[in-house]
Amino acid sequence: RKDCSGSTHRLSSNACRSFLSVVMASNRSRVYNIARKLSFKLIFVNFCRGCTEEDQLECFKYESYLWIDGITWESLDEFCLLFEKTNQGAFQHAARIAEAWLRGSTVGYMEKPCISPLLSSALAFLP
Repeated sequence: RKDCSGSTHRLSSNACRSFLSVVMASNRSRVYNIARKLSFKLIFVNFCRGCTEEDQLECFKYESYLWIDGITWESLDEFCLLFEKTNQGAFQHAARIAEAWLRGSTVGYMEKPCISPLLSSALAFLP
């Protein structure tokens, strides 16, 4: 999936920017729908690595469309940067989720969370 130079990540980030730009700029429903589906597939695939539980997949599907439908021209650059960093940081996502779980949970075990790497990365920027 990734070569040593990280070019696959850059490609997916550039593709994401391109598809989302078409979603925002298109005034033709067919072009809009195709670009939206391609954006969804690109984002969703990055959420679902190693995911097998149906509830988790449904959450990620819903979240993917929320990200796509919430993008504006003003937030596109920031989103794509976040998307690229998220692609590179699967370990950081797991660490953030585990840390949050340990701080707030009264249960000793952690079930698979329905929070995507993209959302946990975005939350890391909050004060």
